[in-house]
Amino acid sequence: MAGPVDWLRGWRAPASKQHSAVAAGPLDFCEPDFVQNPYPYFARLRDAEPLHRSASGAWVFTRRSDILAALADPRLGNAPAPYAIIGPRNRDRYPCAEVAGNTLPFLDGPLHTRLRRLFAQAWTTQLRENPPDIETHARRLAAQCRAKGRFDLLREFATPLAVAVIGDVLGVPDTMRPALHADARFFFYLFTHLPSHEVRAQTDAAVLRLREGFGRLLDDPEAARQGVIARLRGREANEVSPEQVLDNLALLWADGIGNVDSGIASAFAVLLQHPKQWRALCAEPTLSANAAAECLRFESPGQFIGRVVLEDLDWHGQALKRGQVVLLVLASANHDQHQHPNAQRFDIHGSGPSALSFGRGHHSCVGAALARSEVEIALRVAAEELPQLRLCVRTPEWQLRIGHRWLSALPVSVD
Repeated sequence: MAGPVDWLRGWRAPASKQHSAVAAGPLDFCEPDFVQNPYPYFARLRDAEPLHRSASGAWVFTRRSDILAALADPRLGNAPAPYAIIGPRNRDRYPCAEVAGNTLPFLDGPLHTRLRRLFAQAWTTQLRENPPDIETHARRLAAQCRAKGRFDLLREFATPLAVAVIGDVLGVPDTMRPALHADARFFFYLFTHLPSHEVRAQTDAAVLRLREGFGRLLDDPEAARQGVIARLRGREANEVSPEQVLDNLALLWADGIGNVDSGIASAFAVLLQHPKQWRALCAEPTLSANAAAECLRFESPGQFIGRVVLEDLDWHGQALKRGQVVLLVLASANHDQHQHPNAQRFDIHGSGPSALSFGRGHHSCVGAALARSEVEIALRVAAEELPQLRLCVRTPEWQLRIGHRWLSALPVSVD
């Protein structure tokens, strides 16, 4: 079955992980060595082919300067590719395509402006007037993990922390969180390869359950008395449709779990693989803000975002045609030595380039500041409460997820 990013599957790459040994040629985003360490491949493209065309025709941008320019270029749109499963042609056929067409990442123009303004106002007001108590959640979870001695930091610390925080911000009752969390993992198939008809059907069912669940919360003031949901109640009739409100609530919920828990776990993974810097953080927990920013730059949970060419244009002497797909590899931009000489070095004391992990401009992540705070507080609490933390595996395993860099697990110990 064709998926929204199936054009990546035609790429091929050599097995070597060394930049000097990564040969020229098409790249396979599903190749095992790439999944475990994509950065040498990005480095070769930045040096030798910053505008790369895949075997299937997608254009891949890897340099920070090009990506910044592309993010601001109105000739590149956000709608799904014409042949994607979630594209407009399938809106009346598949619920996942209908939901994609309602959500901020896939919208441009006046509708995007209205939706983003509506959600940004509710979101920022909620965080200003009733911010979540991230630290209390983090210390509770750290105590539970310390008592176990050995645990999966992703599933037993990062994920429950992310669920608790986004649940508090949106106003999702505790009793509804497990079911909504189970469905949230399917929401991210809107942004990556749909591997089968079965997964597409599961995604369709999940997005409809998410819409129904958030619909009940939006309709019942007793079910969600506070949070972003309560602040949005009644607003949809005047500005946007009820379905657009519900589907973007599902987006905030899913993104507030899937990318945040991955960002937290990845931060610990990279720090624990640099033990001197982990010890430095434990000795001076006030470094946590700088450490969080550096971790999110060095190991971004989102690898790239897609765009579609809206009109013929020239870039680096190459002709990009209307309807072609463009990939903006944010993770590569974060490591671009052409913009900062130390970009490929991990250093929580440094002042490296600002990260593009959450995008830039009108389509940047609404929840970026909250996500940074969650990573920062998680690191500070762990540095204070779990300084003996160490990895139980030599090299953590990463999931095979096109476009995302998510750990499969992060087994650790405080013994």
